[in-house]
Amino acid sequence: MKKLLIITFILLVVVSNSFSQSKNKYQKFQDEQGVIFYHKYSHSNFLSKKSPLRLILKIENTNPYPVKVNFIVDYYWKAMISANSEKPRTCCIKANNTIKGRFHKLHFAPFEFTNEQILSDDFFVELSGIEITKVDSCVKSKK
Repeated sequence: MKKLLIITFILLVVVSNSFSQSKNKYQKFQDEQGVIFYHKYSHSNFLSKKSPLRLILKIENTNPYPVKVNFIVDYYWKAMISANSEKPRTCCIKANNTIKGRFHKLHFAPFEFTNEQILSDDFFVELSGIEITKVDSCVKSKK
């Protein structure tokens, strides 16, 4: 029983340590009409450091009203656009609120690039076609 407790404690320390690494913090990279965009890269399989990296966005609405945001993610390699997310993404963000990650479909997998390319200085991401529209509320329509 004592060994089980020790192993569980060690496992919890290792797992919590892997989530608190500073390299996994969001970085601000674009600001439009009171909407701030942040990004970070994360492995698609968090248990495998060799798994492909994916882009994860966090969008913060600093306006006192809800907004609908449309955008396309563009991937640049050596200052030339190399790929994009093709379909525009649309999301609604309540007033003074933040959305992020997979739950809100704000994750993108640029599989055209290796992890080394994504982490190099020659690779960067921009958002294009940004449209920010004031809306009355963020109510999902039933389909």
